[in-house]
Amino acid sequence: MGKSILREMALGNVNPSEGPFKQTPEYRNALKILMETEQKLMALLTDDDMAVYEEFNTAHMNFSVMENSMKYTQGYITGAAMILEVMLGKDSLYYE
Repeated sequence: MGKSILREMALGNVNPSEGPFKQTPEYRNALKILMETEQKLMALLTDDDMAVYEEFNTAHMNFSVMENSMKYTQGYITGAAMILEVMLGKDSLYYE
């Protein structure tokens, strides 16, 4: 039997959110549009506007990190509930 994935995660040796991921053409295109649009917007802003934009951008990034963390955690909870339901042969463990 190989290493325990749960033990490796607990020890910090495995972090699913790190590492490479497949950058699809759709991903690359969306990133390109995002960057081009940001450049256009920044060219229109005054110095005062730029400060507000940077504050907004930082707040948005912080919010996105928190939201993604919650969704990631909820995904594990949902997956664990599915496994328990299959293993225990019980219905609706997730919603009780």
